[in-house]
Amino acid sequence: MSQSSADESYEQYKNVGILMSDMSGFTRSVRKMGIIHFASIIQKMRQLCSFVFKKHDALHIFFEADNCWILFPSAEKALEAATECAYVMADWNENYAKNEDWEINLSGMAVDFSEETVFVDDEGKFYGETVDRAFYLGEEVVEDGNVICSDLVYQMVNEASASTFEVLETDFEDDTLTYYRVLDDPHLDREGFVDVKDIVSDVAFTEENFNEHIRKLLSRFDTEGEELEVLNDTLKEEFLLYKTVVFVGHEFHVHTKIYGIEQTLHLFNQLADLLSPLSVQHGGVMEEQCLILFDDSKEAVRFMIEGRKAVVAYNQDKDEKHKLPLTGFGAHLSDLLYIPTTDIHWGDAVNTGSKLGEDIAENQEILISNTLYEQVKDVIEEYEITPEERSYRVSGVDLPSYSF
Repeated sequence: MSQSSADESYEQYKNVGILMSDMSGFTRSVRKMGIIHFASIIQKMRQLCSFVFKKHDALHIFFEADNCWILFPSAEKALEAATECAYVMADWNENYAKNEDWEINLSGMAVDFSEETVFVDDEGKFYGETVDRAFYLGEEVVEDGNVICSDLVYQMVNEASASTFEVLETDFEDDTLTYYRVLDDPHLDREGFVDVKDIVSDVAFTEENFNEHIRKLLSRFDTEGEELEVLNDTLKEEFLLYKTVVFVGHEFHVHTKIYGIEQTLHLFNQLADLLSPLSVQHGGVMEEQCLILFDDSKEAVRFMIEGRKAVVAYNQDKDEKHKLPLTGFGAHLSDLLYIPTTDIHWGDAVNTGSKLGEDIAENQEILISNTLYEQVKDVIEEYEITPEERSYRVSGVDLPSYSF
């Protein structure tokens, strides 16, 4: 493993294990139980998993909503951490969750190894070709709480590992990707694995890694009945806001494959630099490079229309390598859990906006939810734009929307 400073914005790592994980059912759970409940589930997942990651010498831990991005000094360390996390999740769900609504449901964990450079930005997020592959395995492939690894990891650990593996294949970027599923039973105790009770009873660890607001969310797990209702009301009063969320969609991994990670990161930052002052002009707050919050839904729509114009103008005299890779915008409005000094700006608006902007939008289109459309029809008419009604279904969730 090696580390060096790339520039003022990025650190570089080489020869590192990468672990990616994602929770399942975000949108469905939020719509059933509310964002405060699901936020507490995410924090419990982080509490349990980060303990295990640090036990296995994690170099860098980054959480983004219900996603984990972790770097380890070796493939072996990454796979060991993933396997132990699977056990800890099973231990929690079977022995500590109040009922199924309090379970932590991971899609699973995916492990890869990067011989190429991994870039880490000042927010802690990872970028690189191997990162894209690991993210695909962790986001799109792994399911049912399994642990999977790339072919490279399998070749590195197979002879020394006590685990058994099943070879599988999937499609990735117009090619066949071989990967392996760990066949160990996560419900069986393993020598040296940590128990959930040892993590949740470690007050010093929790206080060191979670601020007072997050600890208040975690306290929901030890609260019942009327006391829980009072706590929920307090959290709502303190942190629940009504916001319009705009997601900026881009072809990051496609551009990286063609032009390389450094050129893509350069364009990614240029896109944010172009849109940031526009978002401020329209009253927005850029919480992340691709996520902007607005109090005024009409100003959010004006921002997207003006932002698209700015990108088109920028790209007009550029060759393909130097064009900003914007695929479009997605937006929705709803209650949003917003906790200052944390990464928590979560809710249906974020999840729906990201699906519309990141997963669906193409050719620089603007996609807005039906709910938002009803609030901003007059603004769209100002621009003499005729929207088209659309209907999508992503991850089992219906997304009625309008495109323009």
